[in-house]
Amino acid sequence: MARKMRGFGGRNFRKPSQSQMKNLLKLQEEFQNAMAALEERYESETVEASAGGGAVKVIVTCSYKVVDVEYDEDVVEDKDMFKDLLIAAFNQALEMVENRRKELADENLPKIGGLENLL
Repeated sequence: MARKMRGFGGRNFRKPSQSQMKNLLKLQEEFQNAMAALEERYESETVEASAGGGAVKVIVTCSYKVVDVEYDEDVVEDKDMFKDLLIAAFNQALEMVENRRKELADENLPKIGGLENLL
């Protein structure tokens, strides 16, 4: 007689039933549809960041595409300062994109037990 293997946490390793597999496949399809919708939302959602009191503005989509860069003509005269302001604006924009992506994912993805912290 074969012994049952006990996994971590005292659960048996056994083949999932048909209903469990159907539920899992349904959950997978639901998650894939939600991810596709979320990716589309990332394409249309934008964030705007600025540096130097608004001397440099950067607009970036949540899919990491730069849409626009605006700057005051006076800032271009000092190339080192202009470079620093561009870097600061882009870094701020990327940080804002990360935060917005997390917010959108929390709002739009179905909650799956035990998998909330993956994104």
